[in-house]
Amino acid sequence: MSSINSYDAGLVSVITPAYQAQDTLARTVHSLLEQVYPHWEMLIISDDGSDYEQSLLAQGIEDPRLRFFSTGQRRAGPNAARNLGLQHALGELIAPLDADDRFHPLRLARLAPLARRYGMSGANVAVIDATTDRFMGTLWPPSERLRWLDLEHYAQTDTPMTFVFRWDIIPARWDEDVELGGDTLFNLRAIETVQQAPVYEAVLAEYRVHAASLCHAADAHERAERAYTYCLQQLEQNAFGFSTAAGIEVLRTMLIRKRELNRHYARRVEAGECGNFQEFVLQGGTTTTGPSSL
Repeated sequence: MSSINSYDAGLVSVITPAYQAQDTLARTVHSLLEQVYPHWEMLIISDDGSDYEQSLLAQGIEDPRLRFFSTGQRRAGPNAARNLGLQHALGELIAPLDADDRFHPLRLARLAPLARRYGMSGANVAVIDATTDRFMGTLWPPSERLRWLDLEHYAQTDTPMTFVFRWDIIPARWDEDVELGGDTLFNLRAIETVQQAPVYEAVLAEYRVHAASLCHAADAHERAERAYTYCLQQLEQNAFGFSTAAGIEVLRTMLIRKRELNRHYARRVEAGECGNFQEFVLQGGTTTTGPSSL
């Protein structure tokens, strides 16, 4: 552990959009305060007009590494908030973190050195029901193995992954005109740049599922349908900044697969056969063309 503590891979700027996050943000911030790796800053971007600095102070949370900004709007969207965070980030490395998710204490210690060396890095994630704290599953069976994730394999995943990025490999900002999935496009462009991203199979983060989030609200499948259809239309103009024909084709195939998977999920919801999308995926939800994840 001493070698981890003494290794300085540079400042990590953690970017966290906050929309109606009063009940979840403190837990997310605590996951940063508990990091073994001390060289981080957290940019909390209010997207609802709330003063999250005062909200955290009222809960006894204060740290000079916490920085506060606002989009000046109400629901400009998480991608707009993340882009504002990018403008103010001081770190050599960038790490997105949603206001209802958590990093495990060793996440930055393990991922920051890898990201600095290879351009980006990631890890396995545990899916948690935010209402009950029930463990729902992981992206892969946990182990200490390091795998290399390329475009095609990442495009086959349906459980959200977050990465640590080195500044110079970020080819474009988050797409603010994409209703859902802007983080996936961002990740794909970065993987296209580095070709393969190192990913620990160890669980180093929690993705928390709750009904109030955009991805799991009652109309989430309708939002996803609009987003996938829009992205497929825009892809004809290469509007998303991919630099290779192979990258564009991976994206096209992924969008078609995800749209079909979402339609299958919508039918299951209408039939009363399943709950939220992550539960559907972790229980083996599939399209007509094959498995939904690695």
